[in-house]
Amino acid sequence: MALEVGGSSPLGHPRRTGRPARGGPFRARAEGPGRPVRHGRADSVGWVSDPRPAPSAGPDAADLEAVRSANLAFYSSFEAGDVDAMSNLWEHSERASCVHPGWPVLRGWPAIARSWSAILSGPDRLQVILTDERVVVVGDVGWVTVDENLLGQRQATVTAVNVFTRATDGWRMVAHHGSAVVARA
Repeated sequence: MALEVGGSSPLGHPRRTGRPARGGPFRARAEGPGRPVRHGRADSVGWVSDPRPAPSAGPDAADLEAVRSANLAFYSSFEAGDVDAMSNLWEHSERASCVHPGWPVLRGWPAIARSWSAILSGPDRLQVILTDERVVVVGDVGWVTVDENLLGQRQATVTAVNVFTRATDGWRMVAHHGSAVVARA
């Protein structure tokens, strides 16, 4: 899990610090190569620094890179309009879910496949520029949070969470959730 210590919340509220009122130790995972592992304790008012030394076990750099690569393959198939490549990335199960901006949740691979087929067969081709990418791996689950900057006839920014699970032949997407970012006045 990713952990930010101090600073302000996404809404601009200052983060509280101090001794935790309750809760046990919490160990955050590195978010990517070269990023520090941070530690803290959960409590009812926020996160605080933990003075204990960092444990040596963390996500394997190869796993972080593999999840990042699977995520990039997802966006490459999207840009290319390649339904087969998109299909190869997804876990074909009933536990898979997908939320496109403005759509209700789609559950199960058949519904997800139909949505991507409709989207990718459309006349609009979009270029996707990814920003603010964060990759996290915990065990056999990895997720990426990212801003999708869509360029084409229409331009928009979508913030997304992509969840991957480890399969015998690599990482498979099990969930995609995209939400349109509304420009502030």
